[in-house]
Amino acid sequence: MEDSSVHTTEQLKKGTVYRVLPDGHGFVQDVASKYQYVFSVTALQNYRGESVGELALRKGTEVHFRAVGDRVAYLELVH
Repeated sequence: MEDSSVHTTEQLKKGTVYRVLPDGHGFVQDVASKYQYVFSVTALQNYRGESVGELALRKGTEVHFRAVGDRVAYLELVH
């Protein structure tokens, strides 16, 4: 039986970085729902060894993301 409380967003959502911690964890807030998702840069599917600073992730950065449950699985900067 599938857990209905865990869902995967198939389409990219638009969000903004809400908070970034020095250890590479942070929160992205969905623009539409205002729900916050947690991320870790090392757990992102498209992570290639960059630090938070190299990725230019800071509060207010606009991003597109895909979530699994309450965690960000994929994140990209909006250009």
